Amino acid sequence: MSLEIPSFKIKKNHKFFMKTMFLGLSFNFGLFIEHPFDTIKTQWQKKFNFQKATEVSSHIYKETGIAGFYRGLTPNLLKSSCKNLFRLPAMIYLPDIYKKSVKDVPFYFDSLPKIMAGISFVNFEVYVLTPLERLKVFLMTENSSISGFFKKYKGDIRHQLFKGLGPTYWKSNVGLLTFILSNHYLKRFWKECLGRKGFSPADYLGISSLVGLTCTFTTMPFDFLKTQAQIETQDKNEKPKGTIKSLFEHYQKSQLKMLYTGWNLRFSQTLINSTIGVILLETLENDYQSLL
Repeated sequence: MSLEIPSFKIKKNHKFFMKTMFLGLSFNFGLFIEHPFDTIKTQWQKKFNFQKATEVSSHIYKETGIAGFYRGLTPNLLKSSCKNLFRLPAMIYLPDIYKKSVKDVPFYFDSLPKIMAGISFVNFEVYVLTPLERLKVFLMTENSSISGFFKKYKGDIRHQLFKGLGPTYWKSNVGLLTFILSNHYLKRFWKECLGRKGFSPADYLGISSLVGLTCTFTTMPFDFLKTQAQIETQDKNEKPKGTIKSLFEHYQKSQLKMLYTGWNLRFSQTLINSTIGVILLETLENDYQSLL
């Protein structure tokens, strides 16, 4: 399969590429609002005997004060920056490249180039982001520092940094593909069935809410398994369980509620990203088409 890269004016495209990278980094501003929710969710997944998010919040505040809600912010900010710097440009540029190789796709399967683009970069970035995610969870759940992590696991750093790679891999792939498909087809539904030529703020809010809810539903089980894999004390010589096997074990034990521990907090995070992502992607896709 040969990929034919579309041609366009280099200077104009260079400016647009830099614009997409800069706007991708704008997702980081929401991180300062999201991070406390992430901390509460992660602590809840560690001690899922808590009944309410308020109980988890009170526990964190009593143990570490306000600063406790922002533990792990540095690796989380680095992870977010690495991801957002290239994810938005990839979602704009790669689908157009793949369109050259998947011609004659039926109308209702025209999201295929976007799916191929998502799979292309998410399977690369997961190996870059997993160590940062591991450090984030360690700081959120342990009364220690980054240097404390390297001291604690001296001689086993590589293995420890990639703990939870399996669930993270599934979470990243499922999450991105869910966003691509729900965003693509919900926008089509809004335009074709509701007769919208453009989207109002209310339309964007409705689409973002549905996209965020769908992403939360599909990724929460993998998010829970990721946290469990990264906080459990496991012998490095012991073979870890597969992600899908662990998922089915929880299902067979009727532990679906456990898999969705902190789902409402996760939804709050996802809704912020969905709102920004839905609006930005729509705007930039239209701008990009005007350059071709």
